[in-house]
Amino acid sequence: MSEDKKYPKVCTGAFIFSDKGELFLMKAPAWQNTFTPPGGRVEFGETIEEAVKREVKEETNLNIKNLKFLGFQEANKIGKEYLKEDRHLILFDYRAEVEGKPEIKLGEEGVEYKWLKVEEWLKRKDLADFTRATIEKNLKTDEVS
Repeated sequence: MSEDKKYPKVCTGAFIFSDKGELFLMKAPAWQNTFTPPGGRVEFGETIEEAVKREVKEETNLNIKNLKFLGFQEANKIGKEYLKEDRHLILFDYRAEVEGKPEIKLGEEGVEYKWLKVEEWLKRKDLADFTRATIEKNLKTDEVS
């Protein structure tokens, strides 16, 4: 096996809802300052669900519960939208709910955050393409149970 061969990165993200039915997204410099869900790479030896919980905690200080798998997207040859070198990502998306009282402390991945209703997010022009696709496909009529 050639050492020069590259492989896609497996990543995960959480579309987190508050008890008011608002969706948390954060502005991410790596995605040209568009709003995205918190998330990141799955580390060797951890499950995807462990990774999403860890990444959310690292990036936002939030604990999440009631994870529901939404689906995956392949982001191949992302181009200018993603500013990091890894340009082929497999994104595993989850719906989750915030656990406990939110005390948000953004890590280096995010510079701003908002809690908005799904309909409000869909009116915005500053959503990352993959984020908009997941919301439209899986969360358009989402409400907290």
